Amino acid sequence: MNWSSHRKRKVPALNAIAAAMALVFVAIVVSGCANSSKPIVSAPISAPTETLPDSPPGSLIQLTPINHEQMQNPAVQVTPIITPIPTITPTPDPISAIPQTMEQEATRNLLNDEGGVYGFVVLDDAGRLVASYNSFTPFVTASTYKLILMADIYRRIENGEYGQWEQIYLDPEKFDPGGGDNYYNWESAGTYTTLQDLLYAVGAWSSNVAAHHLLTLTTPEDLNATAKSIGMLRTCILCDPYSLPFWPPAPGIDSSWEDMNLALDYIAVEAELGPVNLTTPYDMAVYQLGVLHDTVISPWVSQQIFEVLSQQAIRDRLNVYNQGITVMSKPGNLAGVVNDTALLFLPGGARAVAALSINVPDDERATKIIQLLGLIASGTSP
Repeated sequence: MNWSSHRKRKVPALNAIAAAMALVFVAIVVSGCANSSKPIVSAPISAPTETLPDSPPGSLIQLTPINHEQMQNPAVQVTPIITPIPTITPTPDPISAIPQTMEQEATRNLLNDEGGVYGFVVLDDAGRLVASYNSFTPFVTASTYKLILMADIYRRIENGEYGQWEQIYLDPEKFDPGGGDNYYNWESAGTYTTLQDLLYAVGAWSSNVAAHHLLTLTTPEDLNATAKSIGMLRTCILCDPYSLPFWPPAPGIDSSWEDMNLALDYIAVEAELGPVNLTTPYDMAVYQLGVLHDTVISPWVSQQIFEVLSQQAIRDRLNVYNQGITVMSKPGNLAGVVNDTALLFLPGGARAVAALSINVPDDERATKIIQLLGLIASGTSP
């Protein structure tokens, strides 16, 4: 969020307190990572500046049971495929033809000989494909799942379930054993902050401490329902991939069996450890396009997300070769996974971009590849 050029919106605070039962859910999810009509925003801040209101600390937020019949986005039910050996299920391809663009050719030249699997989608401000590579091959989200978390919590704030400026206790049990993270250090444990500050920290600083607390305010079912309502049809949070009706997927026209099998191999190993968070480059680009056009839940929710992400503090990927333009991004990392997704505000119009990788042999090299994909996304060949 650009604190200098956007007004903060306030929502009346509600009583709440974090439920202990959510700790298990939190531990699993957080382990995943260490408009054209919109105004151009200033460069991201160098350090967090959010301060607490002068009012005394209030009560803690409490996770209350959700009446799914009254939810804005009811949970999506999936039916497990009960078969000892999964069979290939046709998956609708989100694209009808591979783009014939300079960006597409540059993408092929960059990625065809790279180790591991890369996914890349660029959409213009009208939603037309500019470049597409493994567009609906499944990838592990890493911290990009926090985009869905932000949308779901802002949805609840807008509905009056929680207060945007309500103070929340920073529970020491939700800090990593070694201390805090790059936003909330260990000295913050046991103090209070606002719900808005948690949302800022999780989006702009990818704070796991913030994610730990925010995840106690929602459920996996609601997160998945929120993703579907945004149009992220191949994204699932805390899921068993073998229960998905389209699993295992077949490669699309912009993919290959080699890439698909490498991606599925990585996901299979992760799934042995527990539920996984999955998405596709196309889904992540759709999310960014929704932020651009104010359709992620609602105009208000989209604007809040835009303001937070426009102050992104981690700018080592799609941003690197785009210093002369405004870039609103959200990265994510795991071992063998380097991701970034962004809006690029170019002179000719904004572009929604997703650059994901999985099963890569060298994370540092993958980061450099993502940087070059950012250059391609802006319309320049590396």
